[in-house]
Parts: sequence; structure tokens; C-alpha cells
Amino acid sequence: MKKVFGIAAMLLALAACNKVETEVQPVENNEGIPFSATISVGNNTDTKALAESGTTIVATWAVDETVALIHNGVKDEMTVSAVNAGVATITGTITGSPSNGDAVTVIYPASAADGTTGNIKADLLYEQNGLLTGAGSIATNYDARKGTGTLKVSGTTASLNGNMTLDNQFAIFKFTTKNSNGSATIDVTSLTVTTGGQDYVITPASATYTLYAALPAISGQAVTFTATGSDSKTYTASKASVTFAAGKYYQSTLKMTEAKAVGDIVFSDGSATAYTSGLTLTDEQKSKAVAVIFYAGSASDILGAKTLGVGLKNTNDETTKYLAFARNASGTAEGYNTNITAIQCTPSESGDGKAATATFTGDLDGSDNWTALCAAVNDEGTSGNYPAWEWVNAYATTANLTGEYASGWYLPTVAELCMLYRVKATVNAALEAAGGTKIVDNYYWSSSQSSSTNSKAWMVKFDNGKLIDTYKGNKWYVCGVRAFN
Repeated sequence: MKKVFGIAAMLLALAACNKVETEVQPVENNEGIPFSATISVGNNTDTKALAESGTTIVATWAVDETVALIHNGVKDEMTVSAVNAGVATITGTITGSPSNGDAVTVIYPASAADGTTGNIKADLLYEQNGLLTGAGSIATNYDARKGTGTLKVSGTTASLNGNMTLDNQFAIFKFTTKNSNGSATIDVTSLTVTTGGQDYVITPASATYTLYAALPAISGQAVTFTATGSDSKTYTASKASVTFAAGKYYQSTLKMTEAKAVGDIVFSDGSATAYTSGLTLTDEQKSKAVAVIFYAGSASDILGAKTLGVGLKNTNDETTKYLAFARNASGTAEGYNTNITAIQCTPSESGDGKAATATFTGDLDGSDNWTALCAAVNDEGTSGNYPAWEWVNAYATTANLTGEYASGWYLPTVAELCMLYRVKATVNAALEAAGGTKIVDNYYWSSSQSSSTNSKAWMVKFDNGKLIDTYKGNKWYVCGVRAFN
């Protein structure tokens, strides 16, 4: 199908993939009758009207293209034999003893059909080459269209009952990759778009800053972009809530930042320096250091696709080094015995060394655990009821942080705390280089309540990796973490 696309500008100011299966072949049937019908392009192919008025996606059929005709558990391939004013005539042989009025589905291109199911292949978009036209491009492989109707069988010939309209099944994007402030383009050798737990990988034949992609429609979902630059560096961008529709064409500028790695020291302007043995920072650099990265994961990793850092200070800096999860003296806090399921995270194993090997179920992300705790109790406003949480909530003030990093700090889940334990040596070396305070070889509180005992919560011991749930009134060390781009 030859296509001419109009553009409606849409800025996403932001800042494992399965191979396409071999096409299921049509059911072999030596019998068949001639088939001829007309199909047309759907009328829902206008672009999302955001900036440019009247722009449209125009699609025209080309002779010799093939479509899949699916009926009665049979898949036949038909060929576009003629095109007239945007309406294509498809011809071929229909098999499987068709009857008048049988339900039929038509899918373009034929290679996009998932056997005889009448659906588009689920993995069709997982691997793309970033081209709009040409071999293996959106125009030839991924601009999938689908229509349904009924068969018209008369004697020894068959057709469709009326002209069938095939509608677009995906949104089409033109991505332009740029640096974080948009001042320069970044040539990339791959771009992975992750949404809904699925990766869509675009791999151009050569490095480029312009890539086209077909993506399934989504509504209000988070989208993460990960690119490998021609300089071999990794760049990322993300958007918390994105909506786009099938049959629309979007032009999106991705403002990407160089991805941070475990051990990187993050500064107040968002930049980072990789830690290497012997690294020396100036006093000015140390004054601007904010955190050290301890987790940089992809969608398939324990915590998913995110980057987390630990603050340069922890309660080892404080006069009062040990804090309780919840008060159990001089008046017990409500949260001490409350069953708060929203903050429960359960390790697969506990005991000495298990912080290095455990997997986790339940709440893995601690960024909203204080909100969940507050929703379950009525005494969070009383100072001293939740000392560990209160220290983290005030961390930005304690660490003299302003701007972007003056918020977002939280008490990590037990899963997040175990990720920190697993890279403790690297993180501590980087903390020391940045003028921060090391994570000491002792217990640190997580924000994860035990699922078996309301009055207990999980903690990790940083000398031997002991995983244990203990009473919330016990006092131990506390550190704060947050997400980083």
C-alpha cells in the first residue's frame, strides 16, 4: 500500500522482544471457487488535530498487494487486481466450502494475520526497522488494517456483501531523538518503546535521529523510551501518562538524557559522573552532589524499568541515629497494629544472606507508601508517631536540597532496600567520593509491612544481608531514596 502521510505536531516533552512468527499458511484445499470483491481504506485516518489543520493520512492501494480473507476457520489470500478512486478490487480463490452470509474478516497486509483467528498477530510490532516506506517498513508490514462483513455466494462465485472498509489498527509515530534541552539531535542505533509491560524495538539499518514506528493505541499509560546512541551511550526519556489512538499520526520529539548507571553520582543540575576507583571530586562538586544510583533496571528486572538513587545522608549523620517505624511507647501509633495491605511486600526467603537472593511479591515501589499509610490511619500528623518516615519526609531540608530534588524522597520497600544491599560496595565507594555518608553495616528499615504480623515490618542488615521482619517499635537506621531520570 502506497501511503502519503500528513503531519500533526505533538511534542512529548520528556525527558524483550519476541521475533515475528513465520506467517501461518492458508489451509490447503484443492477445491475452491472464484472470489472478487471491493475494499477501501477506512475514513478514520485523519491525524490528531493538534497543530496543523486539515492534515490527513492518505492511503492508496497498489496492484499485487495481498490481503487475508478469513472465514469458517480458513485463511485465503487475495490479491489486489485493480484500483479505482481509492477502492481496490481483490480477487483469488476462496476455499473451505463458503456459504452465503458467512462471517468474514479481511486483514491487510496478509502477513499481519494471526492464522485463522481473525486477529492481527500479537507480536507484529515487537521488532521494526524505523522506516516509513520501503522493504520491511510501516507501509509494507505494520500499517495493519482490518474489516469485517459477510460473504455473498452465488452459484460458483463468491464476493462480499457490499464494499468493505478496512480500518487502521495502530497509531503511527515519527520520532525525532534529541538531547535533554532539545538543542541537538542524537543519532541512535536502536530505540525501545516500553508501555504496558511490552517492549517495541526499532532498529534502523544505520544510525539516525528520525525513526518511524507503529504502536498499539493506549490511554493514560506510562511510556519509557530507551535508545542506544551512535556513541554507544544509553539515553532515556519517559512520560507518566500518554494517550494515543489507532489511525492517528503523531510527530514526537524525544528529549532524552544520558542514562544513569549504578554507582553514578548525581548532581543538583541532573548531570551525573560515573564512579571509578580513585575518583576525586572538587569541594564545589561535592556541594552539588545529591545521590548515588543503586538501581538502573529494565522492564524485565525485579523493580522494572526505573532508576533509583540513595541520598548522600542517612541517619548515621544524626545525633539520634536509630528511629522506629512506628511509635510503641508513650502512646502507640495507629499504624503500629493496623493491617495496611497496600504497603506489604513479601520476600521469597528470609534470614542471613537472603537479601542477595530473594525475590518479592506485593508492593515493590515505596514512592507512594507514605500516602498509603496516611490513608489507613488518622494520626500521621502527630510528630513522633512514625519517626523513620518523618525523617525521610524531611530529608530534602536535612540535606539542603532545592529545586527538582526538594521532593520525591521516600522510605524504600524491602525489595528496593535489597537492591541497595546488592551493590553496597560500589554505592559506598561513590558516597565516600561524593562526601556523603556510607551505608553502615547494620539494620535499615524498609517501608514494607509484614503480611503475617501487623505489628512487624521488614528490614535489611547491611553486613551479612539478613532479611528479617521485626516489631515496628524497634529503632534502627534509615535512608531515603528517590527515582531519577
